[in-house]
Amino acid sequence: MANRDLSLFLWQHPQYMRVHSKTKNGYLPGFRYTDKVSIDPAYADEYAISPAEILFLYHAWHRLLGQDWVERTIGVAESQEFLEYAEERQPENWPAAPQDYVKFVQGLAYLKMFSNTRLP
Repeated sequence: MANRDLSLFLWQHPQYMRVHSKTKNGYLPGFRYTDKVSIDPAYADEYAISPAEILFLYHAWHRLLGQDWVERTIGVAESQEFLEYAEERQPENWPAAPQDYVKFVQGLAYLKMFSNTRLP
């Protein structure tokens, strides 16, 4: 599993981030902890290094819930906030991103012009 994959789990479960760990040395080294917690884009595709219990929780979450999602409307502002926070999800930092995703992200700038636009 790559750091990019683990980041989605941690985005939804921030209580497992390094800041909440008693032992910080070597805990999620692909992540940076400065003004915001994010992945260093250079390490996004590297294998994640984390304590065994975090890997177990991630795999259980992914196996049981990874294919399911709660369908809800996501606004342009929320999408852009996510992309600003999770730099590893920006197409320039994700060479293997699906082309449909790249087109979607490129279209966000256009959609931002319409403040009430909601995404499906």
